[in-house]
Amino acid sequence: MDLPTDLRAILDECGHYSVDDANFALYALTDLEEADLQTICAFIRRTFIQDILQIPESEVDEFIFPAPGWRSLTQKNFGELVEYHIKYLDKGWRDCDGSNKGEVQWYPFGFVIATSKDWQSDGLILVHCEYDSQSDVFKAESCCMQAKDLGLSLTSLRSVDDYFENLRSQFEYKTIS
Repeated sequence: MDLPTDLRAILDECGHYSVDDANFALYALTDLEEADLQTICAFIRRTFIQDILQIPESEVDEFIFPAPGWRSLTQKNFGELVEYHIKYLDKGWRDCDGSNKGEVQWYPFGFVIATSKDWQSDGLILVHCEYDSQSDVFKAESCCMQAKDLGLSLTSLRSVDDYFENLRSQFEYKTIS
């Protein structure tokens, strides 16, 4: 999905801020409770720490949380959710020292969506926005991943250790229709 010009301008501006410590937002497009989203976030973090990092949980900050206002968005479609995340979610801009304009609390270029109560077997949707230099547009792309693979994927995107396409080819669980 190519992003409209107004959303591209926002993402261009976000590119001047550090996302090293930014958190990922988890949205639900199904009937879930706050406790369900907390469980999903905890599962993603715990499996990443245990299976990949293999260090004590106390050494790793939380990096995914239920998105503020997620309850009001459960009936939205994919495009509306992308627009909300980029345009309306308060990114938590903060000043900082260094070469960047500052930091953001919420990772502006991507987020996760739960589309089913049975998220462990159905997977979760990873959405990521990247600039495509060949077509000169920002694109929002998505893929379904198992929750156990999301911790590595999210932290790799945030630290620019990998690109969405590589992560999709490695971890895509189901094709999204």
